[in-house]
Amino acid sequence: MVSLENISFSIDINLLNSLNMTYSKIDFNNKTILITGGAGFIGSNLAFYFEDNYPQANVVVFDCFRNERVLSNGNPLSFGHYKNLIGFTGEVICGNINNKAELALLNDYKFDYIFHLAAISDTRVYDQEIVMQTNVNSFYDLLDIAKNNNSVVVYASSAATYGNLPSPQTPGKEYPENPYGFSKYIMDQIACRFSKDNPEMVISGLRYFNVYGPREYYKGKTASMVIQLGHQILDGKAPRLFEGSDLIARDFI
Repeated sequence: MVSLENISFSIDINLLNSLNMTYSKIDFNNKTILITGGAGFIGSNLAFYFEDNYPQANVVVFDCFRNERVLSNGNPLSFGHYKNLIGFTGEVICGNINNKAELALLNDYKFDYIFHLAAISDTRVYDQEIVMQTNVNSFYDLLDIAKNNNSVVVYASSAATYGNLPSPQTPGKEYPENPYGFSKYIMDQIACRFSKDNPEMVISGLRYFNVYGPREYYKGKTASMVIQLGHQILDGKAPRLFEGSDLIARDFI
């Protein structure tokens, strides 16, 4: 049986504290907040965070929700699930970020903040066209919406931009190994150019490493290693780690 002690958790407590202090200084009450992908794992947690901590905020979730369409590897096209939003009292719009007519529904709002989390996030999808259209092309549209509203933009990038390069991972030294990582790499470049052309805007990309937590159950096979190990243990099985896991260090957030 493999011991969980072999996993290295690297957490910079000082960094986390400084981020929490900065984040807590922002008063989101009476602000209008858009969360694309808000029925997904991270998006739904963010939606409830704002509702619980800033009850006067107007939170708008935009998500295409799960349907019967699947990707080339058999996984769902969308991981958004209505059960992730049970108890949420904000506004919900069912729409696809690839559909300009559905994106136009957002023109009825003046957003102060846009949290862009909608994407094809499955690293095992090798249909480059659909990944680039969904992750890259739609990002241009979201940035245009942000510019028209003078919105602060926070978008999901990924550690997948670094590929399999040895640690430490450093901005400027990226080598994505799959279409998903490449799409996020391109999004980062788009954000940099857009920021230079529009210096009055605030655009921040977060290169997530290994994120886990509540409401990721509906990600199925693409759920975090933490939840997959948990299910294996609950099923009475020995948790399976990667080969050579005693030599691997991972950041879990």
